[in-house]
Amino acid sequence: MDIEKLKKIYRLGFPEDREDYVDYFFKKKIKSAEVFCFEKDGRTLSCAYVFMRKLCVFNNETELPFLVGAATLPEFRGNKLFFNVMKDIFLRYKNFPFIALYPFKHEYYNKNFGFTNYYYAEKYQSIDTLKTAFKSYRRLNLKETADYSLLNEIYSGRAAVAKSYVVRDAAYFKAKVDEHAVDGGEVVLFFDDKGATAYAFVDKSGGIEEVCIKNETPDKEKTPAMMIRILNVEAALRLFKPKADVDTTIEVRDDFFDETKGMFSIKFKDGKCDILKLQKTRANAAKYVLDVRDLTNIMFDGAAFDKGEAYACLNALFGVNTFGLEKY
Repeated sequence: MDIEKLKKIYRLGFPEDREDYVDYFFKKKIKSAEVFCFEKDGRTLSCAYVFMRKLCVFNNETELPFLVGAATLPEFRGNKLFFNVMKDIFLRYKNFPFIALYPFKHEYYNKNFGFTNYYYAEKYQSIDTLKTAFKSYRRLNLKETADYSLLNEIYSGRAAVAKSYVVRDAAYFKAKVDEHAVDGGEVVLFFDDKGATAYAFVDKSGGIEEVCIKNETPDKEKTPAMMIRILNVEAALRLFKPKADVDTTIEVRDDFFDETKGMFSIKFKDGKCDILKLQKTRANAAKYVLDVRDLTNIMFDGAAFDKGEAYACLNALFGVNTFGLEKY
């Protein structure tokens, strides 16, 4: 692995990142990543990095590969070289239930790789908007702060109302604060009469990078955030607890990753789960035929799935409220 080649692609893909942060990424953060590259004639042309997170679904925790830093050299963009990188990533993690990312363009990852929206984050135009919503606020000293557990308490309080969320802890927030400081940002805590109730990570230009409020505002404008997709249908279904008994068959189609395709028997009864991959024949057609995007939407966002009356019962079985603020 040639770090200098990776740095070159990263800088060209993310020119807004400070050099201090690029050095931090390749000296420290990359140590916990798995690196995937497409190379030709000794040149690294496209690459991405995968970090492991944890996803909780109905109190079941599972490892979640999270993809960041996807970039291709400018002169080779538009040639689908990155498709080779994604294929390698999917094959590496094919036994994991899901893979996730925060995209530069949601439509691109939905159309080409089958990702769907996992969470819609509250949208705030500026830090001043947040300041007026709370009784008081305090900027953290990022070089001395010991408020990692407080940040985690706010996050965990918000996550507690979701049936599926990305798991964090105080150690995660220490690493996140350190990384944020290197990139020139700041962290602000907000308080009401009951104490600390929200935080905001603000980037070097004053833009809001991440906001977490213990009690989500239901009427607040939302914006698409983290995306997710199924890699292993059987492993994914075993995490769920449908709202009613199920005994049916589905055929899953996938226009990018063949490993996800297949026909499955699904039985949920009295809290017990039985998922079986079937051999498809002309005589045993599945009751429901779903694209991998549709199945992911059913699991996490029933409202985003609409295939008509015949498929309506699937929305009633799944669909959970989600929470995930991951970006990189």
